Amino acid sequence: MIPSKVIRPLIGGHGLHHNFHGWLNTIRRHVFTTSPKNYGDDDGDSSQDQIADGMGVGDPTQAQGQLSASSISNGFNVLDKDLAILKLQISDINVGLRDLDSKVEKKFDYVNEQFHDLNKKFEDINKKIDTKFDCLILLIVGGVLLKGLGIKQLPCNPLRKLRRQILLSPHYKQFAGIQAPAENQLQTFVANLYTDSQHHPMLSMA
Repeated sequence: MIPSKVIRPLIGGHGLHHNFHGWLNTIRRHVFTTSPKNYGDDDGDSSQDQIADGMGVGDPTQAQGQLSASSISNGFNVLDKDLAILKLQISDINVGLRDLDSKVEKKFDYVNEQFHDLNKKFEDINKKIDTKFDCLILLIVGGVLLKGLGIKQLPCNPLRKLRRQILLSPHYKQFAGIQAPAENQLQTFVANLYTDSQHHPMLSMA
């Protein structure tokens, strides 16, 4: 160690503050009066105190920190359990949704089949209506032709009788087989039809 007698002139020559001299005296008294053993003991005690202070031995705040850490770990454990339960519930919900989707799909298939059957029924009804309409048109055309030929006397219930005449006449098949009948052929058919209506026993019935 450099003695204070050597350090003081150097500090004074450099113009340092006068309070620094008192601080050097304090250092000198502390350094040169204490024995190395005591000095080492002091350093050991101070280092141990610092270690104790650093480790927080006997500090109530450290105990609180440990308690808070344990409570946080417990909270995380509870959260993990809740997450596991939530995953199970989500899987159950997914299974339920798949079952519901399959049921809804089956219901839609059943409804589509019902609509398909209903469409078939409507198609059959339309076919029947078309057939009836064709018969009605045929009756109207026959009535117009008879009227055009000057036939005034028609049996009672003329439409029914005319339909019977057309269906039971032996000339019906011949007329139906003609694709584009000529005018004379059509007149011959109507005349034969009227003659059959006058003499045929089934056609003369009321």
